[in-house]
Amino acid sequence: MLRVCHPSKLRNRVLQISKGIDEAGGLQWELVLALFVAWVLVYFAIWKGVKWTGKVVWFTALFPYLCMLCLFVRGITLPGAELGIKYYLTPDFSRLQEPQVNPTFLLFDEDRLRQMEEKWTEEDWKWKEEDWTRRFSFHDGLKELRRFSLQVWTDAATQIFFSYGLALGTLIALGSYNKFHNNCYRQAIFVCFVNSGTSFFAGFVVFSVLGYMAKQRDVHRSQRRARNGVSETPIRK
Repeated sequence: MLRVCHPSKLRNRVLQISKGIDEAGGLQWELVLALFVAWVLVYFAIWKGVKWTGKVVWFTALFPYLCMLCLFVRGITLPGAELGIKYYLTPDFSRLQEPQVNPTFLLFDEDRLRQMEEKWTEEDWKWKEEDWTRRFSFHDGLKELRRFSLQVWTDAATQIFFSYGLALGTLIALGSYNKFHNNCYRQAIFVCFVNSGTSFFAGFVVFSVLGYMAKQRDVHRSQRRARNGVSETPIRK
């Protein structure tokens, strides 16, 4: 059984959120160092102009596809990969109507976090293993959180905006180097198809491994039950 990381750990150790807007808080040296390294890499990437970076893109854009292809070949050869791929290709549209709560929304509300810690039991903090979906189970006292029922749609819209890079200043700046008569419509359609196709192909890579993990989990559980003198056949919906 997987467990949820307690929100207070993320809030106090990782994010180190201050008590309010009037308290600036201190510097997180781990993040400062990572940000400094990132800016140094950006400087050396563009200090000779955009034309030099255009040659690097041939490697940075194509190498991830080679890695995904290797992972895909390895994933589909694992036992149980067909279970994950079948689950991936079988949509369940009823899930779109279920109440979903993004825990990041709860971390910034101290009152709601306090109420949640008081009402939730240990079982409520465990990841649910039903159909491999990670969902919270709620007490009756937390039914008001159902107003986040559109969270799954919000997450999907956020992901597609981030994936396409809409309104990002970096892409707009790079687009300014195109020729005046460049066919932007054709390139936009091409990018959309490539992006969606890449995401669809990445799903096979991920879910083939998930199918293998699910089969291994059932095998290990059956072995433990057999040693304890209990026999059980896994039943899936």
